[in-house]
Amino acid sequence: MVTEDCLHALLSTCRKKGGSCARNRWIGIRDETGHLLPVRTDGACRSHILNAAETSLIEAVPDLAAAGIDSLVIDARGRPGAYAREMVTVYRESSRSR
Repeated sequence: MVTEDCLHALLSTCRKKGGSCARNRWIGIRDETGHLLPVRTDGACRSHILNAAETSLIEAVPDLAAAGIDSLVIDARGRPGAYAREMVTVYRESSRSR
């Protein structure tokens, strides 16, 4: 979810006056089930509230391919390059082994 509200401003850590909140400290929202939802702030001070758990389609790759889907996107924004490489490797291996 993306909101125009800067959640860092609630914590008095927003640097909007100086330009951007994007590199402020890590914050999250704990939901009523106890899951912690990471919040990232972009250069326009919009807050991006992420899932508490990562979603995987690895087991569905053969079915997706059978349905005619020939490409997938791995969303690795905010992750290091090593994470993206590892996910591409895992998905490629999954598609070959099934």
